[in-house]
Amino acid sequence: MGKDNGELKEYQPLLKDFKEPVHQIKVPSKFLLLAVWAAGIGGTFLYGYNISIINAPTKSVQNFINQTWAERYNTEISTQVLTLLWSTIVSIFTLGGLVGASVGGTLAIRFGRKGTLLFNNTFALLAAFFMGLSYPSSTFELLIIGRFLTGVNAGIGICVQPLYIGEIAPRALRGAMAMGTSIFITGGILTGQVIGLKCRDVSSLEEAKSNQLSRNQHLKRGEENLEDIERERDSLVGIKPKKPWELFKDRSLRWQLLTLFVIHTSQQLNGINAIYFYADYVFTQAGIPADKIPYATVGTGACECITALTCGLLIESLGRRALIIGGYSLMSLCCVCFTIALTFQESSPWVPYLSMVCVFAFILSFGLGPGGVTNILTTELFTQTDRPAAYMIGGSINWISFFFIGMIFPFIVNGLQQYCFLVFLVICCLVATYIFFVVPETKNKTFLEIQSEFRSRKKINAASGPDGPLLSTPMGTHLKFTMAGRQEVKAYLDLMSQPCRAVLIFLKNNKIPHTVEHIAIRKGQQNTPEFNKLNPMQKVPVLEDNGFVLTESDAILKYLATAYNVPDHWYPKLPEKRARVDEYTAWHHANTRLHASTVFLHEVLFPLMMGQPTNPAKLEKALSDLDGTLDKLENMFLKRQAFLCGEDISLADLLAVCELMQPLSSGRDILKNRPKLLSWRSRVQAALSDSFDEAHAVVYRLRDKFTAKL
Repeated sequence: MGKDNGELKEYQPLLKDFKEPVHQIKVPSKFLLLAVWAAGIGGTFLYGYNISIINAPTKSVQNFINQTWAERYNTEISTQVLTLLWSTIVSIFTLGGLVGASVGGTLAIRFGRKGTLLFNNTFALLAAFFMGLSYPSSTFELLIIGRFLTGVNAGIGICVQPLYIGEIAPRALRGAMAMGTSIFITGGILTGQVIGLKCRDVSSLEEAKSNQLSRNQHLKRGEENLEDIERERDSLVGIKPKKPWELFKDRSLRWQLLTLFVIHTSQQLNGINAIYFYADYVFTQAGIPADKIPYATVGTGACECITALTCGLLIESLGRRALIIGGYSLMSLCCVCFTIALTFQESSPWVPYLSMVCVFAFILSFGLGPGGVTNILTTELFTQTDRPAAYMIGGSINWISFFFIGMIFPFIVNGLQQYCFLVFLVICCLVATYIFFVVPETKNKTFLEIQSEFRSRKKINAASGPDGPLLSTPMGTHLKFTMAGRQEVKAYLDLMSQPCRAVLIFLKNNKIPHTVEHIAIRKGQQNTPEFNKLNPMQKVPVLEDNGFVLTESDAILKYLATAYNVPDHWYPKLPEKRARVDEYTAWHHANTRLHASTVFLHEVLFPLMMGQPTNPAKLEKALSDLDGTLDKLENMFLKRQAFLCGEDISLADLLAVCELMQPLSSGRDILKNRPKLLSWRSRVQAALSDSFDEAHAVVYRLRDKFTAKL
């Protein structure tokens, strides 16, 4: 950024008295904390509590069913029927959860995130009413209805609560705030375990299933701040929220959907069930008295709470990738150690204690990694229109996988015994590998930036052509680079010029090796003999590539798009698509460029450089002409597509957005009252990522200078 600062000195007369904003450490406001607390207590805390408490009243509920059956039919209930009814009461929760997850996204769209969370309390209240009424009415069927409604409440809560928290939290705090979901889940589990201590006949398998389900939907996250929320909202104006099946039809989301399937399925198949299944056995072998084992089990719940809190402290510093990859890697190591320890459990008195260490190490690894990070990715990998459908898909995968693992888990353990952990070892290793190669780091990025990074995965391959990789050269660095005899390009730019900004953004966004020579037009540096040899017209931008010189922005951009291995969407090879880009660029110069520049000249440049006051009549005429151009952009080029020439960004969008940003120098946002164009600009900005703001730094500073005077 050294060169950026140097270039900005050219505009000190314009930027005089401008002060850089002081960067402060982000801390959550009390309103944000209260929102997270309220959503958590009424949402995932109840979810965690209900899935862990179900084991405690086993005998009481079975006695109630037996008593009711005897009173109703004057006969004892058979063991098989009693088991079936009890299993139905327990398992119907899963079916309710599947229903809740399936409708949660739709409700979030129809009633909003907050409205859905408030409405979701109705299911919890109805569940409490039916279950409370079951004993005085001697109707055990009401327990089944109550558990089903509890499951619906859990499914909706797990779907919408992280979605809500993820969208209201500032970007710098979204990971930590999203950990509230995980903390309340584990807090609910621990509370249920503590209350259930009076019951000694806890089923190991149900405990495993309950503890696993508690983690299915850990975190979420959020956006950076109100600006990010508005930017994401603006980028989606005019675009309807998608249905789940529409996500599968969208090829641009195939990697996100595959990632969603992998991380949610692996939540059920990573071995945490087996750990809880073997926990009682391990504690017994370690010499813990039978009446104390429930307390040791509570220790595992406390362990989860600790890891949830720890993950909340680490997630913004270490990032998502480091935690989830590290978690699965440590779980793989624990699988190996646990298999060895169980195999030689009785060979030495210290081996059972090694098994205990493995139990807690596995839980810690899970909580710090996949248990704390998995669901935050569901929020971050999808934008607002896709997110509810993504949660419906992810939630359904979770509940179906949970049901599936609940059915086959006993057979896995009985068939393979301790060697079942070798299966989980393979799964953990494969998931860690997939995340390493496919999933980008999402820490401190807006949702639109993350989407753009997924969409530009092709750039990784495109940037490595037959001549070798195209290395990025940051602005301000003059490292010479040779590739097949070709030196890095040299761009002569003045960043107050819209076409110059377009060229710089293209170079930086596509990581084309380059150096920048700043030409200050206001100082007349374009009139020097040296520059006159490059461009007798004495204008910028100018591109010099190994002795080849171009002097028009349109030609420069098209040359770079064809001479370098950049993604095809910029200037497509398909004749029809390329013609669309050419069509716009031909129209651009006499319309978008002309009219946006005229507004800038009358409102900014003439008053600043010539001391002339703004001519209201001429400015009004310029704004009227520009309005006509904006109408055509909306009604012609953006009529049925996301970008000017199709469903992906192209050179047309790059040229247009730089022109339409120019009037912002005076604080005038010409797109302010045009939702469709605001949406388009946000999509373009997201696709260009940091290079957009870096190139427009001078425009932003001029804007701040002007608005400070008003």
